[in-house]
Amino acid sequence: DIFSTAIKAYRVEIIEPGRVMRFIMPADNLFEPNSERLKVSQLGFLDRLIGSLSARPAGHRFDMQFVMGFGDQVSGLGPISETVEMARAASFIRNMLARGAPSDSIAMGMQRGDPQTINMWFYINLSEQRTKFHNRLQSVQNIEY
Repeated sequence: DIFSTAIKAYRVEIIEPGRVMRFIMPADNLFEPNSERLKVSQLGFLDRLIGSLSARPAGHRFDMQFVMGFGDQVSGLGPISETVEMARAASFIRNMLARGAPSDSIAMGMQRGDPQTINMWFYINLSEQRTKFHNRLQSVQNIEY
């Protein structure tokens, strides 16, 4: 199992069997303390993760969201100054892309919560469902008011 052997997780949750999984882990297991630098010891984990995202059986695709928690230092709806959490999320995505992750399969997000916690969401999508979804979005965007 890629998660239990490569990195210590708080927990792995199967949200929807065969479709959606969430992996929750401490940020310091992946990053150097108080830094956005990934631990060299975790680069193999990234490579295995990229391999999993890149394996696309006919009619399927795998997507991942990397979500960092942020604390109360961020408030309001205005611009947010960069925090270690934001820098870590961006660093993770940059490293994934630089190592060959399919750019259309990864996303980054921030949510209020423990800044020392990372949530990785994994989705298995049928290509035809994704195409229908994008076609619906495009048809909505073309509506004239």
